[in-house]
Amino acid sequence: MDVVFSRMTALLLAFTFLSERVGFATPPPDAARARRQIEARGIGSTVKVQQTGGKAVRGTIVSIDEQGFMFQEKGKTPEAIPFAKIASVRGPGMSRGAKIGLGVGIGAAAFVVLLVIGAAHSVPG
Repeated sequence: MDVVFSRMTALLLAFTFLSERVGFATPPPDAARARRQIEARGIGSTVKVQQTGGKAVRGTIVSIDEQGFMFQEKGKTPEAIPFAKIASVRGPGMSRGAKIGLGVGIGAAAFVVLLVIGAAHSVPG
């Protein structure tokens, strides 16, 4: 029983760590893709923008033009951000990968708890 429990735990931990690495990959910058994402969200939407230089900002889309868009962080002056300098655009909440990782982690924890309870009840005492 101990060998089975150890193998299941090791397999579960390996799966959890590997799934988190895959879920958080960042695609290379693409101006056309960034433009489509900004236009899909629309003026007045709150977004998180990761720029190619590593700077991440959160705010509201004020206007959109051919080269980029005007972006306003809360309490600051609007600034122009060219589409070519955008690495990723996200909504204000958690990313899909983060939600998946959280769900997998909770599921893994519940599975381990059930295994421990099952092992405790199967031991003759």
